[in-house]
Amino acid sequence: RINLYGDKDRDGALDPLALEQALSYARQTILMALINRYGSQVEAWDDLTVPAALRFISDDLTIYYLASGQYAVNPVVQAAYEAALNNLLKISEGEWSLPGISDHENEAEALTLTTQSIYADDAEITTYSANITGDV
Repeated sequence: RINLYGDKDRDGALDPLALEQALSYARQTILMALINRYGSQVEAWDDLTVPAALRFISDDLTIYYLASGQYAVNPVVQAAYEAALNNLLKISEGEWSLPGISDHENEAEALTLTTQSIYADDAEITTYSANITGDV
């Protein structure tokens, strides 16, 4: 389907610029939907590390972007696009999870301050330590 909609000048070849724009649209849509739930790990995903469920969503978003330059979008493409957006919403709101990926909101990020003893003029000055844990 990508070849069908990605051949903008109808020369039989996928147009690289159109494909890059469509992939960028899909990446940004997914990033904006999931950044609050999964944090910076969303930005670190690449073709090898992105969860499989997001690959399918990305494909549907990419195809829709390529097809949307036409006068009327194929109803099947439109339905797949709407389902992809709905699936992203379910993931972002916590109704669905991505296997093996931890929620940023639930991660305990900790900052540890350590104790130090400083000796000056035969007097010991001790700094205190604390453990701060919670959402950052």
